[in-house]
Amino acid sequence: MFGLFKKKRLPFEESRAARFKAYAQYGQVDPDVLGPLVWSGPYWPAGKPLFRVLTRNGRTALATDGLSDPFDAQRWPTEVVGQQAASRGLGHELLIETEEVIQNDPADVIPGNALAQSWLYHLIFNVSFATLERNLLPLLAKFEMITVAVEPAPGLERFVGSNGFVGVLVGQGLDPQTIDLPSGRIVMVPIKLLSAAEYDWALSRGNTGGVELGQRFTAHVPEFLSSRARASVVERP
Repeated sequence: MFGLFKKKRLPFEESRAARFKAYAQYGQVDPDVLGPLVWSGPYWPAGKPLFRVLTRNGRTALATDGLSDPFDAQRWPTEVVGQQAASRGLGHELLIETEEVIQNDPADVIPGNALAQSWLYHLIFNVSFATLERNLLPLLAKFEMITVAVEPAPGLERFVGSNGFVGVLVGQGLDPQTIDLPSGRIVMVPIKLLSAAEYDWALSRGNTGGVELGQRFTAHVPEFLSSRARASVVERP
């Protein structure tokens, strides 16, 4: 006697399915993920970095797809990451969104190549690994918003601060901010490109620089959008 059996999803597959559903409520989700074809590390909780491409209202957004995956026990022992982290990774995903048009050259036969080489991808890619090194959610709970430094990239030359890095504001408002996964609730954390003057100003203000700078963006709607064309909200300190 034979029967049909539904293959049970692995924990990270369940997480990704739930995220995809949440992302689809935010905007139109490209069915293909964006990420390196070959990757030898460093790793996200369940493996190599992957990103979702979202479009809505004529804007383009990139969202991480895997920071909240359960940690791979072979790379991340439970006694190292903790039981809660073992089930839902870092407990957050990241999102960056812009009105800037980023499209492939018609002669480029590789889908998504323009995005993969864009400043937008560079920012979220590097911030994602910075959050592996810093316990992001407790920092946001304490300071509301923080700045993160990333290496300069083509297209971001004039955004380099006095310390030689490009600044990103992490935690600027986004609603809704949570996604329910089978393993528990996670937070969607927006990131925003800063001008060189804004980054230097935030650094000069110490631990409160991020939230003080964020308050100056509240007049901009949506306040979390990244743009290389907007005027700086502060002057160099």
